[in-house]
Amino acid sequence: MAARGLKGGQWKILTDEWLTIRIIKDDSHRTRWPVSEFWQAAQDASALFGEIRGISRIKQLRSKANIVESNARGYLLSLAALAIKSLAGSDLEYGKRYIEYFVMKLLNEPDLMQEIEKRKHKYDSMDS
Repeated sequence: MAARGLKGGQWKILTDEWLTIRIIKDDSHRTRWPVSEFWQAAQDASALFGEIRGISRIKQLRSKANIVESNARGYLLSLAALAIKSLAGSDLEYGKRYIEYFVMKLLNEPDLMQEIEKRKHKYDSMDS
């Protein structure tokens, strides 16, 4: 019976989190699109596997941090290139100074610590 509960948990994760079939709407956030009736029936099938238990997703903080760091680097380089193009023509040093200016502006925001705390909660359930 334990294996049936385990399979029910797997089914729930697969049909609720990993894959969904949704009805396309004008909202740019796909998670707000309604789940199709067909897919709701597929999600409800987890009950056929018995009590749902024994499943927890292991999330890796380090790999997530690596991805965010890589994305942040790319965004900062793009910001520097845009600043050079729109404000200074071709002075590459200006791009570097603009990144410094942007980071200092961010670090001096009065609500920075509250924003960090808010985002930290998003990752509290992840394993490091």
